[in-house]
Amino acid sequence: MSTCLAAYYQVEFPEICEIFEIGKLAKIQKLNAYSGKIMAVKVVPTGEITRLEAQKLCAEDFQGVLSGFDSDFEHTSAIKSAVLLVPKNTPYKYYGYYMDGERKTNCRYLNQTGPDCNGNKGFLFFDTHVTTYDHYLWGFDNQPNGMADNLGTSNSVAMRVHKTYGAGLDDLPCNGSTSTIFMNGFICGFPPNYEI
Repeated sequence: MSTCLAAYYQVEFPEICEIFEIGKLAKIQKLNAYSGKIMAVKVVPTGEITRLEAQKLCAEDFQGVLSGFDSDFEHTSAIKSAVLLVPKNTPYKYYGYYMDGERKTNCRYLNQTGPDCNGNKGFLFFDTHVTTYDHYLWGFDNQPNGMADNLGTSNSVAMRVHKTYGAGLDDLPCNGSTSTIFMNGFICGFPPNYEI
């Protein structure tokens, strides 16, 4: 194999092997799970939920925080997990999962556009383990699009999924489901030594 590099790690069964394209990986370092540098990310289905309830459950049940995506792998894995949770006969266009990201106060109401509020710049992020927001892939329908209801309530970031695919991130109300999106849970980041 002249175009890829395999990284192998085994403590006990099952073994873990990852393959990387040469040139895409500069350094491999084994981290101690207790170092604070590794976080686990989980899609947590709950049924109807608000952002405040999601934050509370993530902290209390997992000792974690609402999380974002630090890699394409995390993003793709979350989508694959969440798509399986959408019922085939749902009346909703999408199912949503709250994640890290809350609209900045100065980017609410009529101030949701401009250089300080476009895209990710309009949000505060609290998950200190996410090192880049390049994997916050907004929905194809011009997301984040600000307040659709002219009430300034679309202040939370959520991942949307359809029955068969991921539908990008959206800025949604913090108080639960909308007419087209059922808020079914949250994405929680927590230390990997925590037992689920």
